[in-house]
Amino acid sequence: GSEQDFALSCADIGIDYIGVLAFPDQEERWPDLPDVQKQYRELCDRANHTIVMNEGRYSPKKIIEKNIKIIEMCDVILYVYCSQYPKSTKIIDLAEKNNKAIILIEARE
Repeated sequence: GSEQDFALSCADIGIDYIGVLAFPDQEERWPDLPDVQKQYRELCDRANHTIVMNEGRYSPKKIIEKNIKIIEMCDVILYVYCSQYPKSTKIIDLAEKNNKAIILIEARE
């Protein structure tokens, strides 16, 4: 998704970044995308620092905790969304509650 795209852009131009992972090996949830899995692992390896929020397997709660951590660490939130799907008011509300600037970016094909 957009988090991986931003990490790739940072890595390509030499900007330091921190990887915040919801749980270990989360890329294993994408078994039909081996190239994406490989790129994800490489980006994790290239990160200046990696934070693993939880142990174990996937749960929606772990994704929310990861998002909260990212918001807490950021000065500005770049929120990329697709107009076909509703924006996550939880993310926007959390960013506003933490007094973070939000830039909304509509993804295009």
